[in-house]
Amino acid sequence: MTRGTSLLPLSGLAVEVPDVVAGSGCVLQTTAGRDLVDFESGVWSANLGHGHPAVTAALVKQAVAVMHVGYRWSHPIVMRARARLCEVAGAPDGQAVLLASGSEAVELGLRIAASVTGRDGVLRFSGHYLSAYGAAGAPGTGRQVTVEEFDAMGGEERRDALARVGAVVLEPGNASGLVRLPDARQVARVVDEVRAAGGLLVVDEVTTGFGRTGRWFGFQHLDVRPDVVAVGKGAGNGYPVSAVVVTREIANRVECAGLRYAQSHQDDPLGAAVMLAVIEAIEAEGLLSATVDRGAQLTAGLARLAATGQGVRAVRGRGLMCAFDVAPGTAAQAQASLLDSGYLVGANLAHDTIRVYPPLVVTPAQIDGFVSAVRAYLTA
Repeated sequence: MTRGTSLLPLSGLAVEVPDVVAGSGCVLQTTAGRDLVDFESGVWSANLGHGHPAVTAALVKQAVAVMHVGYRWSHPIVMRARARLCEVAGAPDGQAVLLASGSEAVELGLRIAASVTGRDGVLRFSGHYLSAYGAAGAPGTGRQVTVEEFDAMGGEERRDALARVGAVVLEPGNASGLVRLPDARQVARVVDEVRAAGGLLVVDEVTTGFGRTGRWFGFQHLDVRPDVVAVGKGAGNGYPVSAVVVTREIANRVECAGLRYAQSHQDDPLGAAVMLAVIEAIEAEGLLSATVDRGAQLTAGLARLAATGQGVRAVRGRGLMCAFDVAPGTAAQAQASLLDSGYLVGANLAHDTIRVYPPLVVTPAQIDGFVSAVRAYLTA
């Protein structure tokens, strides 16, 4: 293997990126001394940017005190983090458990739904990425039915499918970086039908949570109230912490069902301290409203380029979750050109899509610079 490679190929990266040795805010520094503006937020995780002082201070302080106590014990910081998370997720009287990865959180959310309903079937929206493994990560196992397949069913077949569905699971718009925002009316209709049949709504906020869309969570743009919310990525600003939030009603049903779950890094104080610092920083810095403003600036700038007909098309976004399509077969070229201009973005070559997920602390000047770099690529 060559320097900088791994046993597995990198996903969504069409160009080679130099080694990164430091980061501050939206900017990464490479071994060659070059600055790159990170419009991917790491793996869509560094919502507060790199090296955020409040998050770093909380991490260091807790690491010095105690990092890990095991799931049999508790710590005051864990209780505070759980309470604040439930509050911003709209379930102030609910319960939460802290975990280590977003995929694990989605899997536990579906396990909770299966436990309390007695049904392990899952209804999902096609094209939405849910998990790297397990039931949510294996849509071809027979447990999962897409909403499109469900809508094509006749009366009796539809009723039979609903009888097997324990949850409808929704990812509010990321769709593996393609930014396919769900139709609010369709979501409400499907959720109502599943709930009428005794199923739950599980929302995957691993990518869309913690301010990415201009609200705390993506589901808050829709007229739904989840039973279970899975979070990750932005929850730790790059530190690996995730969580599952459930309403009080579901917490009571879990207790009655006798579900028990334990893993080594459940409710670690270090992860709790980081998550709590992230929540407090988003509030203190007014990043929800700032994300709305910067997102509008970004999509408006790209829309102006699209209006010229020079190669940018289908601009779409919500907050600082943005994507646009380029001419067929040119996504790799566009990504490489933007990297040469100092902007790190993602590319989906199969869909000719460039994705733009900058940290919420991105400045107006950085967004203007990015739009100018896209314009320069188009006119070169």
